[in-house]
Amino acid sequence: MRGSVLPVFDLRSRLGLAEGDLTEAARIIVVLVNESIVGFIVDEVVEVTTINTGNVETANALSSGLSTEIYQRHCQS
Repeated sequence: MRGSVLPVFDLRSRLGLAEGDLTEAARIIVVLVNESIVGFIVDEVVEVTTINTGNVETANALSSGLSTEIYQRHCQS
């Protein structure tokens, strides 16, 4: 996203995992979420694929424990 500024979240921190060092394998995945573009720092990317939205279900169990305060502050302004 050259020339664009977007919020970037460390997935390790957001998921309550131990901090890890950023290596050369680390990447930022850029995702469209509710009409906002955000980035997620991940340890590595093994495969890239396209998923049709009809095949995606809401992950209430996974997301229920995560705070959305930071996302809302950056993406809905």
